[in-house]
Amino acid sequence: MKICFPVKEDKGLDSVLYVHFGTAPIFIVCDTETGEFEAVENGHLDPATGKHPEGQCNPVKALNGAVVDVAVVAGIGKGAMMKLGEAGISVYQGNSLLNVKGNLDMIKEGKLILFDINKTCLHHH
Repeated sequence: MKICFPVKEDKGLDSVLYVHFGTAPIFIVCDTETGEFEAVENGHLDPATGKHPEGQCNPVKALNGAVVDVAVVAGIGKGAMMKLGEAGISVYQGNSLLNVKGNLDMIKEGKLILFDINKTCLHHH
């Protein structure tokens, strides 16, 4: 299974979850079968602003060609969550106090829950 984690900086498994999926500069993609991981730059951010157009998040484009089964997020907009679901990607509520390794361990242990669509971000900052 391949799992992506939106992060602010590439610190490998020590990276901390970013607050919002769509504007995360980087995604750490972990392969649970091989133990390998890679950093993938967000492919849907405007280089000048570091943001995507308001209300136009394209989460699949943001993954910049990375194929994943699961996203573990601290925050995500409703539209992005729905688009990930349409692409067959499950979205789990990550623990923002833990790094990627901690969240990876939790999902492997079945301790993370699916993200509640009623708790998605209502607007962007």
